[in-house]
Amino acid sequence: MCADMARRPATIFPLRVTALWTFGEVLDCRRDLDYLCVVLAVDLPIGDVPWLCAPAGAEHWSHAAGLAHKPLAATWRTSRAPLWNHHIPY
Repeated sequence: MCADMARRPATIFPLRVTALWTFGEVLDCRRDLDYLCVVLAVDLPIGDVPWLCAPAGAEHWSHAAGLAHKPLAATWRTSRAPLWNHHIPY
């Protein structure tokens, strides 16, 4: 998903996801999950990616990547600060 989006023109999809990390039950659960919790890291200033908010261009990126059609619960974070916090353990 991220690699495919990275190959698309930056003039059309300027938001670039630099990393995708998973967290939550998938790390220690041995049963099928309804969805997977992921962090999508973007190379934007800290102020441009406030906690629990999607940055500018996230909806466009998500639609093009088909994020809404995948069993993912995405959290957007800047790659310029730690990705983890009290909700996303490291």
